Amino acid sequence: MFLIIIPLMLYYPSIKYNFTGTDDIQLIRTNQPFYRPLNNVFHLFKTNSYVSPNNIDFYRPVQMLSFIVDAQFQTDKRPLLPFHITSIILQIITLLLLYYLLVHFNVEKIPAFLSACIFAVHPLIAASVVWIPARGDQLAAVFTLLAVIAFIRVQEGKKCFVPLHMLFFACAIFSKEIAAAAPVIFLLVDKLLLKNKIFTWKNALLAIFWFCIEGIYFSMRSFGWSKDYPEGMLTGWDAFLKNITLVPVLLSKVFLPYDLSTYAVFKSWSVFAGFLIIAILALLVIVDKRRKGIYIFGFLWFLSAGMPYMFFRMPYAESGREYFESWAYFPVMGIVIAAGYILNTFRESRNYALTCSGFAVVSAFLAWGASAHARDFANPYAFADSALRSYGNNAFAYLDRGQWKFNSRFTDDGIRDITRSIELCPRNDFALYIRGTYYFYTRRNAEARKDLEMAIQIDRTYLEAYMMKGWVDFTDKQYDAAIADFAMAIKLNPSSAWSRFIRGKIYEQIGDYENALDDISTASFMADNNSAFQDDLRKVKRKLREQKALEKEQSEEPER
Repeated sequence: MFLIIIPLMLYYPSIKYNFTGTDDIQLIRTNQPFYRPLNNVFHLFKTNSYVSPNNIDFYRPVQMLSFIVDAQFQTDKRPLLPFHITSIILQIITLLLLYYLLVHFNVEKIPAFLSACIFAVHPLIAASVVWIPARGDQLAAVFTLLAVIAFIRVQEGKKCFVPLHMLFFACAIFSKEIAAAAPVIFLLVDKLLLKNKIFTWKNALLAIFWFCIEGIYFSMRSFGWSKDYPEGMLTGWDAFLKNITLVPVLLSKVFLPYDLSTYAVFKSWSVFAGFLIIAILALLVIVDKRRKGIYIFGFLWFLSAGMPYMFFRMPYAESGREYFESWAYFPVMGIVIAAGYILNTFRESRNYALTCSGFAVVSAFLAWGASAHARDFANPYAFADSALRSYGNNAFAYLDRGQWKFNSRFTDDGIRDITRSIELCPRNDFALYIRGTYYFYTRRNAEARKDLEMAIQIDRTYLEAYMMKGWVDFTDKQYDAAIADFAMAIKLNPSSAWSRFIRGKIYEQIGDYENALDDISTASFMADNNSAFQDDLRKVKRKLREQKALEKEQSEEPER
């Protein structure tokens, strides 16, 4: 019961939280037309997470399915309410599964409960619960825990759990690609907790199933994954070498949850602290023979669950976004399970009551920290401010805060923050696009055009930048340039009815009614005969008839 009450009390305020202005805008608000219709469930497995034809995105159908379910309960007044409620429910399910798993391994109820409480109230976990884009981490963790429980049943000789085990593993990896590391965790459980031999025919057959599921996932993922990576993005071993300090940094924040941030960068103190903790764990493995296997299990779970993140590095990460704290959600579970085992070994000690009391006191302090850190995700300003408190030269935080200020009608302050972001990261095409857009809104077209041209120069496939530049050129009556801009936008996204409609309006403005008719009629058809498009279509048809009638009349005059 307490494992339900604690997260409810801790995270209840989050149901009032707004968009943070980062990935949740793209994932939730921008994709409302996709999430609202229930029949789009059938399109999940051929769509990337951002429902985008041009960007480098992620393939997470189960995460998207959860968003579709949430979207059915949205209201205009509280659009994120169902999303936050689902995140809290998933946190409760995770806690109950951790508790069940520990009790199943003969850990007494009090140590199992206290260990689950540590996970419930840890500040590092708060980001995964209150930040909607971390939904994939939660789902992957829940389904991996279910797959571990089913795996244990299989190892106990209950073959009927094999289909369930495979189903849960498939759901985990289709929630987020980090679950590709789950087979390593299954074998760790088998070897270090169940004390079985891992090289058996049963595990070999299971491994074939694991390999097939991962093969299916990565094959299907290719339909929703662009190979044209934006400038600055690294994948594979290049990213791994740049992210080599990720594991010690996350580990340091597990044991020393200090300097938490919405946008995080690798800092020397956390790297040093992380390697020091690894050294202490290695010493404990050597000295404490009784608990040696548990120390190894906890660290290897953490390492294997964190490893997939190391093969991906975001563009311009060193400018303020080298990792997200939500990435710790899945890895920390291994340390929590190990902590439950270790605490259980003290049950016959005279200091057992004192040790349990210490866990309870630590949990209370952690709950205070989690509550404070959760508020960093309440709105765009709090989100950006948290990142800037941690790292004063965070280009992405300045960009987010600048957007919030501009949208709050502090236009000059907003543009100043975005300018500072561009100074810190000059090749951030998105920042240039945003500042160019804001310049356009404040009627500074020359500056807007310069920024948008620079954004396009960095990314030749930047659809939104072409469209915005087209608007700038149109308002400056540079019609040929505007037509060229929208032509490029249509080439990048042929299904864009809006781009065709605007180009049609430009043709109409210069009196080219035939091309205008072609574009607007196509746009109207693509938009299911949108009423506004239809009105303009009738207007262009009338003008075209009048133009042809006038041309005919003028051609007949010389004959008279």
